[in-house]
Amino acid sequence: MRVLTQLGSLVAVMMMAGSMPAQAAFSDQDDRAFGGTIACGGNHFFRMNGTEAHNTRYVLRNYGDIPVRIEQMTMYDANGNVLLSANGATLPTFRNGVLGAGDNSLNPNETALLASEDVLSSGLASNARPIQLVIEWAADRKTLIPDFVWVRNAFRRGPNGAGEIKLREQRARHLNNCRSVRVNEGRKLGHDRDDD
Repeated sequence: MRVLTQLGSLVAVMMMAGSMPAQAAFSDQDDRAFGGTIACGGNHFFRMNGTEAHNTRYVLRNYGDIPVRIEQMTMYDANGNVLLSANGATLPTFRNGVLGAGDNSLNPNETALLASEDVLSSGLASNARPIQLVIEWAADRKTLIPDFVWVRNAFRRGPNGAGEIKLREQRARHLNNCRSVRVNEGRKLGHDRDDD
């Protein structure tokens, strides 16, 4: 009887999963545009008397066949206050060196990595978190919408023996897709603004 109950539960779960609509990952989409705005979540704080650090990694990938430019990056706290504002000429140096001040071009097949601790000097108070990063991008012609994700991490934090506090082993990690909130698709074929 117990085996039948377990089998029935398994069949019910499989039927529910089969009835759910299939969704492609953001990176599997083939949408093309001249530019747009992508928004990502995130967090940056310490807890447990400073012995645990939560931070965010932002990963920007260009799967398209032409370069995309990062025109503006703005980071907001939970109340909408600006924590970071950088245009293409003043970008912070990304952790892997792919993007930075004076180099805002993400070439085909390049991946750039930005860490929240590279732009935020201290942990945010509870009333200032979570955070949001908004990235405006552009290209010279239609290209695949770039794939941006954010990864929230939790690390143990403690002394390294030389009096410095360092990140230790990772306790948690969670990957999230960023969201395309505005897309510049350009003018549609066969449509002329003068005919409106």
